[in-house]
Amino acid sequence: MIRTGKVIEKDQDLLKICFEPAEACGSCGLCGRQGTTVSIPGAAGVGDTVDVELPDAQVLKASLVTYAIPLVGLIAGLWLGTELFPGREGLSILTGLAGMLLFFAGVKVFDGKLRQTAAWQPRIIAIRPAEAAVSVVAED
Repeated sequence: MIRTGKVIEKDQDLLKICFEPAEACGSCGLCGRQGTTVSIPGAAGVGDTVDVELPDAQVLKASLVTYAIPLVGLIAGLWLGTELFPGREGLSILTGLAGMLLFFAGVKVFDGKLRQTAAWQPRIIAIRPAEAAVSVVAED
């Protein structure tokens, strides 16, 4: 997957890049975000437009981990709550939510470890300097 973003801040060789929401996300409105910001090592300057790549298989795996694992925690917690507190739906729901939060915490720990793996790191594949973008607009 390749996304195009704009460098909004540079701290030594770490770039803060802002991405506009994907077209597929435009109609949903659930997250309420205007854009996504990530920090990636690179050599671009503030105002430059960059293309950032993350392998498609990694994006699919990340989505699966982010959504499926907490769902499994919710279901496991609901089952456990039903077994521990028969006939007490409120406690079963609380146990389900606790399971979901516990599994979500596990995802956060797992995410921290994946961030250290080179295969999961986004990388800049193209840099378009800010001056070039301005001159192209001026020609039209």
